[in-house]
Amino acid sequence: MKKIILFIITLGFASTGFTQTFHEMMDNPSAYNFYTIQAAANAHFDEVGTEKGTGYKQYKRWEEFIEPRVYPSGEFKNTSRLAFDAYRDYLQSDYYQNLPGAKVTNGYWESMGPSNYTNTSGWNGGHGRVNVIAVHPGNSSIIFAGTPAGGLWKSTDSGINWTCLTDGMPIIGVSGIAINPSNTNIIYILTGDGDGGDTPSIGVMKTTDGGATWKSTGLTFNESEGIRPYKLVMRPGFTNTLFAVTNSGIRRTTDAGVTWTTVQTGSFRDLVFKPTDNTRAYAVTTTTYYRSTNGGESFSTVAGTGLPTSDFSRIAIGVTADNGNYVYLLYGGGSDGYRGLYRSTNSGSTFTLRSSSPNIFGYAQDGSDTDKHQAGYDIAIAVSPTNSETVMMGGINVWRSTNGGTTWAPQSKWNQDENSNSNSVGYSHADIHFLGYTGSTLWCGSDGGVYRSTNNGDTWSDRSATMRSMQFYRICTRSGNVMGGTQDNGTNLLSTASSTATHVRGADGLECIFHPSDNNIWYASTQSSYYRRWSFLGFEIWDNITPPAFGDNSPWNVGWIMSPSNTSRLFLGYDGTVYRTTDEGDNWTNINAGFSSAKVRHLVINNSNTSRLYAGSSNTLRRSDNCNDAVPTWTTISTGLPFASASLTGIAVDNDNSNRIWATFSGYSSGNKVFFSSNAGSTWTNISGSLPNVPVNCVVFEENAIDGVYIGTDIGVFYRNNTLGGWIPFTNGLPNTIVNEMEIRTGESTIYAGTFGRGMWKSSLYTTCPSAYSLVPANDPSNANYTGYQYYEASTSVTSSRTITGGIGTDVTYKSGNYVDLNEGFWARADNEFQAITGGCNNLFSPVPPPIMGVFVGTETPQEALTAEGGSTQGQALAEEPLTMDLLARMPARVYPNPFTNNFMLEVSAFDGDRTFRVELFDLTGKMVKAFSTYSVPEGSRINLELEPGNIVSGIYLLRIIEGDKTENFRVVKQ
Repeated sequence: MKKIILFIITLGFASTGFTQTFHEMMDNPSAYNFYTIQAAANAHFDEVGTEKGTGYKQYKRWEEFIEPRVYPSGEFKNTSRLAFDAYRDYLQSDYYQNLPGAKVTNGYWESMGPSNYTNTSGWNGGHGRVNVIAVHPGNSSIIFAGTPAGGLWKSTDSGINWTCLTDGMPIIGVSGIAINPSNTNIIYILTGDGDGGDTPSIGVMKTTDGGATWKSTGLTFNESEGIRPYKLVMRPGFTNTLFAVTNSGIRRTTDAGVTWTTVQTGSFRDLVFKPTDNTRAYAVTTTTYYRSTNGGESFSTVAGTGLPTSDFSRIAIGVTADNGNYVYLLYGGGSDGYRGLYRSTNSGSTFTLRSSSPNIFGYAQDGSDTDKHQAGYDIAIAVSPTNSETVMMGGINVWRSTNGGTTWAPQSKWNQDENSNSNSVGYSHADIHFLGYTGSTLWCGSDGGVYRSTNNGDTWSDRSATMRSMQFYRICTRSGNVMGGTQDNGTNLLSTASSTATHVRGADGLECIFHPSDNNIWYASTQSSYYRRWSFLGFEIWDNITPPAFGDNSPWNVGWIMSPSNTSRLFLGYDGTVYRTTDEGDNWTNINAGFSSAKVRHLVINNSNTSRLYAGSSNTLRRSDNCNDAVPTWTTISTGLPFASASLTGIAVDNDNSNRIWATFSGYSSGNKVFFSSNAGSTWTNISGSLPNVPVNCVVFEENAIDGVYIGTDIGVFYRNNTLGGWIPFTNGLPNTIVNEMEIRTGESTIYAGTFGRGMWKSSLYTTCPSAYSLVPANDPSNANYTGYQYYEASTSVTSSRTITGGIGTDVTYKSGNYVDLNEGFWARADNEFQAITGGCNNLFSPVPPPIMGVFVGTETPQEALTAEGGSTQGQALAEEPLTMDLLARMPARVYPNPFTNNFMLEVSAFDGDRTFRVELFDLTGKMVKAFSTYSVPEGSRINLELEPGNIVSGIYLLRIIEGDKTENFRVVKQ
């Protein structure tokens, strides 16, 4: 059936019809094979071109993300659900639980931002796309923002500073936010990325503690459902009733998310309630207007509305409290871009056209162009709550009408310097996804972040600083600097000592190269293989060095490297081949790599043998041993690699031995992730081990005696060397995020990671026992809301002022040789397991713990539980000392191992007299599952009790010590 549809489209449909069908395919990916959509898209862009407004850039971004994850079958998968489940399964696996090295999540990651930027390219600077903005109903200074792959963010100072609330959940996009006005600690998010399709939805999630912890609701999507989310709406006056607007219909819950039903099928984009009547709601698909008169229990089309029926690609709805009978419908994507604004004055029964020109969806400041397909990617409308004639719309720019949409004036300009005093209008990054009023304040969410206006768009302020949500494709480094190409926010240059970036190129930035010895030369690229060389001769020069053979529809993102022995020689991947230059890009030669039509995305040369070039596409790996010759020869080295089930994503080579090479693979073929060859690819060894079944996106090799290898995956970084039993997480401080590329600066002992949604990060390299850690909010991935296992071991000390508030898998251990210093600001809530231990590195996992260790367990009042001697505001773990009454008084009971497999130990002290107590075990419903014996501890002693819970299922339990009228509780986990 799909082949028939494609055949008809290719041979019989006109341009407009083809476009609609092509977008329909992308909107419902689960119904089509990826390669069917790809073929239709390629045919479409061959016909209409790839200029601005054709939708080419938005499609290629989607293709870049999806293609390696569905290769070779083309069968769509919910990548977010698969990452979420794989992360959970990995934490519960026998490998992770039983291998000591696996639980020491090494690394010391710090966010590099960018948290702010300066603009040298003159336009298009930004921090990363924002899909949706919500304002706290009781405090207008508290703002929430949803991003496509960086989760949910919160600001408590109107956007000056931001904190991510969802770092513990892998690959979470957010397209909808709903806050319960009666209890603002209850927040719902509709996960996933609707407009860009970067991350599918896993459903609606809910927090009841303001974002510290999250749980799934009854609306969850499985690995085969490619759901694109667009909006989450709470019915006014009914805080338990919510509507999820998706490409698979409108889902409704009336019990606060426990159960959901589909109240209307179709590919929906928007839903709003009438401000003065919560029984009336309006909704739109990409083509059709619906209305409900029973509070959203059902929706139906309305006859005789006077609305258009063709020549558009998307609709958005605007209403206003100033006049509840007004309904605005904004139509975009027509033959001239702007199809029209229609208004109803009778609560959506009939509509009249207000205007259909100029083209307010185009790029031109005066609306004179005919760019028409932007609305399929982003469209926004907001009506002033105090003046029903003031209408704001968003496409490329923001426009304003003060007469109900009859005439329009531009209120922002995308291609200008936002800091210039000569601008006739303010700056907002291009591509507007959200507009919304809170009182007189207008909020804008764009491809560059959050912008605010307090005067209906006359001026704008960028409110995205510290929202570290850039989506990096590729990065490059040199001493003191790191640079990276990002989705729609160009190429950004960062000093390793600062989180403020210099925005050096616009558009979508891709691969970059630093000259190793000349700071006045570097290379950058943008989408569709446009390559530039930057040089500084007293002034900046950007030379176009794109090979003449590269056309407009060139590969989106390919390999690009510089020869270590000759900085004028560069190699550049292309469709089916590799190009070479010997004069810094002024001239290029096709060196006939012989890859058929596959894109050559990966290139690598080592320092010791610069005649050997490795080149890889999604389905082939080849080697040239004479890449500098006039006519190089090539050898295919794919035998033994899993190309039948996975796509090549990265290559690394030993700089001292070009025979030693590592290759990584994307997709969901379990056990086919990382391969190693010691003979230049003649044979390969699978070293995937027990890695979680998620795509591996990149690999780097550390030159040292133990052969350190780091890989970036869809859920963070993993590491192995020849002394470990397998891969270990290298994730201390790093969110569970997509890592697209890494580079090592060996002389700095630093590794850098470009993530797709959480910006740039750096860490010291692996060491078995670092000297000291200093843990502060600045190097915590989300400050007060980090969720995820952390383990820090140091030979001397660990100091911390972090806040640990909980979430999935939040167990935190600090261990050091001398002391653990918990400084002002440290806080740990009761449902976390926090331990601060002295005793040096690598001793925690012995079968019997050291006889004397200071152990602190987090509580709701940590300054009481974690206080050292004298009531100090600092807590300090105890070094080994004689067993005294004073020491016992500071050593609470503890349980180990935790999690446990069969039995566990309970360690208890008695310091002010003999103790007699009983021990009981409960499940999370409050049911007692085991009553242990009554035990006694003589004064001045500390005993270890082995407890046998019996045949209980895996899960979380509550262990209770009962002594008279006192109880002490412990969370224990059965594997």
